[in-house]
Amino acid sequence: MYRRIYCLIIFSLLFCCVSAQWEWVNPKPQGNGLRGIHFVNSSTGYAVGNAGTIIKTVDGGNTWNILSSGIYFYRLETSDRVETKKMVLLK
Repeated sequence: MYRRIYCLIIFSLLFCCVSAQWEWVNPKPQGNGLRGIHFVNSSTGYAVGNAGTIIKTVDGGNTWNILSSGIYFYRLETSDRVETKKMVLLK
């Protein structure tokens, strides 16, 4: 019985010491769920998600930067044309 308690105490102490050295790597640059992604070309792409999340990459997805949630993209589709535009909302 004492051996189990002793092992539990040692394990708890080791876990506390080891966990202090961890760095949160994922999710960077943000933690909201993503709902859509669109690449303009092979290097530039945008992803949008929950809570107004908009992120952009310029290196094919290796790194992402958060854009202001005041920037929105909309897409107009007709039978012979598709157009995507950017809209900025100012308060």
